[in-house]
Amino acid sequence: MRIEPRLGAYVEDWRRSGSPELLLSLMSYADGDLSEGLFDGLLEMRLLVEAETARLAARRRSAEQLEELGRVLAREVLAAGERDPAAVALLDYDFHLSVALASGNDVYPLLLNSFRRVYLRILERFYADPGLVPQVFAYHRALVDALAARDEAASRAKMIEILEFGERNLRRIMSLERDAGRKR
Repeated sequence: MRIEPRLGAYVEDWRRSGSPELLLSLMSYADGDLSEGLFDGLLEMRLLVEAETARLAARRRSAEQLEELGRVLAREVLAAGERDPAAVALLDYDFHLSVALASGNDVYPLLLNSFRRVYLRILERFYADPGLVPQVFAYHRALVDALAARDEAASRAKMIEILEFGERNLRRIMSLERDAGRKR
């Protein structure tokens, strides 16, 4: 809303005048149940940002950051048979945050952290299908191999594969949930 003295109050288009704070408020209010438009926009933004994050991580990552990614992968191996979607979602989040940190861009981890709550909630739904866990962890291993080789193009491509695999399966899961909700 915009108020102009002696002229009145005007409702503004939230997409023109909104800010990251408004986006975070909308996501917090929805508690992970986003409108279709916000959900689609979040997935598109994530693809754009995380592909670049992986590319930069291949170029800029330190030996210590690569070791940290190796530790996350080791935790993933231990959790491969985990049946707790929340625990697996947190591991997935840690992996993506470690890549963001390795990018050397201070904004990328902040962006990821700002979406942490909704990210984890959505991933818990995703990892309710335990068959997806080993597949995602294999993608993570391939990305770390590309990062270790400092291969920017392969790192970007692997991150896109991860995100597209995730989106396809998340949409499938959400469709099944909608169908189950209609049958009740």
